[in-house]
Amino acid sequence: MSERLDYCRVPRLGDKKAVVRLRDERAAGPAGTAEQISREEGTVMVVGHFRSTSTREALPIYLQERNRIPVILTTETNPDLVPASDNDAFAPVLRLWPTDDKQARDAAKHAARRGDVFWVVEDTSDNYVYSHYLARHFVESILETDGKRVVLWTNNHSLPSPETLSRYGIDIVFFPGGWRNALVLVQAIEHSWESLEDADEEPPNIFLTDAAALRLMSQGALLPNRVFMTHPLPPPDVPIDDAEVFEAAVLQAYADLADDACKIVTRLLQDANLFLQSRGNWLLDFIGYQSVHDARLAVASAMDTLAERDLEEIDAGGVTYSFSKGDDGRYQTRHNGCEASFHVWRVVGSAVEDAVEDPCAE
Repeated sequence: MSERLDYCRVPRLGDKKAVVRLRDERAAGPAGTAEQISREEGTVMVVGHFRSTSTREALPIYLQERNRIPVILTTETNPDLVPASDNDAFAPVLRLWPTDDKQARDAAKHAARRGDVFWVVEDTSDNYVYSHYLARHFVESILETDGKRVVLWTNNHSLPSPETLSRYGIDIVFFPGGWRNALVLVQAIEHSWESLEDADEEPPNIFLTDAAALRLMSQGALLPNRVFMTHPLPPPDVPIDDAEVFEAAVLQAYADLADDACKIVTRLLQDANLFLQSRGNWLLDFIGYQSVHDARLAVASAMDTLAERDLEEIDAGGVTYSFSKGDDGRYQTRHNGCEASFHVWRVVGSAVEDAVEDPCAE
């Protein structure tokens, strides 16, 4: 079943009225829902499935060669979801958010400014594939930086003693994992340093990732000022000690993202209309009809043309989006004129600040 989303009003496509409908994947699952959507006669484009795990199952169905359906990915960050291409036939998929390889690089870049000796902790009990991927790419980025060392690489079930951490001189802890395990680790490190004989020794800075950031903040957790978190969204400008207020701000940020997606869909349909007009099939014009195949092809062409004009931006309010063609055969995303990147949240008392003042200058 689906319901119409009237808040996102999009232009007509050719001689057909276009509407946006919401589909719940819980009944049929991601793949089953994708099969249903693909078989529906009027499906021109898909936005979703919002989680990388679901999209991994659904996307290959939309991209079947016979009649590919263009897709916009909103909150998915797994970089391997979109198939690469070694020719000009780019898959018709645009992303709104940066990917996890960028998250690892951004975290490593900012962590390297705050210390030299690193301890990487993988989360083996909550989305291990995600955690291991980020840990591996984080370590690769650190080892490419002069003067930086990764001296410990463990998991959250085998934590070294406080004396071991002190002896190695750990400056930075990187934990790509879920919020519950992140909170346990932060508290364990705090207690470990309190137990050391040298009480004047400063505990390390702790870098967490997007899997922990929002849930950790929305729980009203009290965190030390040495905690940093990477996330595609800028930090909400509200106190973090009021969980209800913070959660409302987060929900508004996601509503704004949905509005961004609506604006990009609108722009693509406008450009697709120009493509349909340029084709000028006299028979189709005569009978006043264009097939769904033509419509999907027109939207895919609009994506490709938008990426070719890589300096042309779509103003979505707080963010402008532009797209370009990457060397790996995937479309690349820019925010406000520069490569889409992760914000680095920093806990300061009861507030959370953005440690990245100017992403384009990074």
